[in-house]
Amino acid sequence: MRTKIIEAFESLLQEKDFASIDMRSIAAKAGIAVGTIYNYFPNKDSLVKEIITIKWESFKESLKNVEKINAPPEEKLAHLIFELATFLLHHRGIWQGLFLEEKEKDLKHWQTLAKTHNSIAIEEISKFLAKSLFPLTCSLDDAARMIWGITAAFASKNIDLEKTKLLANYLLKGIGGRES
Repeated sequence: MRTKIIEAFESLLQEKDFASIDMRSIAAKAGIAVGTIYNYFPNKDSLVKEIITIKWESFKESLKNVEKINAPPEEKLAHLIFELATFLLHHRGIWQGLFLEEKEKDLKHWQTLAKTHNSIAIEEISKFLAKSLFPLTCSLDDAARMIWGITAAFASKNIDLEKTKLLANYLLKGIGGRES
């Protein structure tokens, strides 16, 4: 039932904006009574938090697959950026909705929420960079922040692996002091 509720919410995100989705519309989409949702999720926030946790775990798994690629570090970085941008694009509705809704409710809570998600992304990117043995001219943390920031901005555009390779080359100039 949890999965059915989550899938209904994600489906609604493709049709509506985040703020207009309430527990009643999720229940209708899932074909269940509204009260049933509350047996699994006490409120919309708890549902969103579970979805985000699932999404981050999925992203971490995709990074493990990128780590297994037998390719030069530059190509691995391109795949990392591609996975990250695809992740952000695919789940844009939930991220935008969550951050916009929280910002309207409470700016301080919104800042904490944004900081938490940025920290998760930066930590995962740092782990990836450390395992890939990139020759960096800056700290792992700074390199990860640069990759995260540029990729997040880049993810608002249509993305493909070739564009990602160009971005990886650009980033390598900044974090590794060289061109691939």
